[in-house]
Amino acid sequence: MKASRTENILIRMWIKYMFITAFSGVTTASNLPIGTIRRFPETNGLLEKVLVEMKELANAYDVGITAENIAQALENMAGLPDESTSSMHQDRRKGLTLEVEHLQGGALRLADKAGLKLPVIGTLYALIKPFEN
Repeated sequence: MKASRTENILIRMWIKYMFITAFSGVTTASNLPIGTIRRFPETNGLLEKVLVEMKELANAYDVGITAENIAQALENMAGLPDESTSSMHQDRRKGLTLEVEHLQGGALRLADKAGLKLPVIGTLYALIKPFEN
């Protein structure tokens, strides 16, 4: 098992939350694997827009997410095999319960408390919600 030590676990948790919210949101709402999403600037751009909104949200809570964190998340997604998809997307395909309330819904609730608007995440949430089960 590979492990790493960090001085600021909160930043590491938010980096993971950013990645999962973007990756799961776009793959699940579009019903596409990452390779297809990356081939179209319009859908690939959604990934970055979600990451930017998540950065704004994290920083509203004094977390300290940076543009470099967004760039790293995009690089990580660029390195995934074309057929890769999120667990939430896989659950949608199988008709299982989705984590939309925990991921995108959680971000929206935190944003509401901070007085922020997250239009892209809100749109993804609205598109995924009917499949929640």
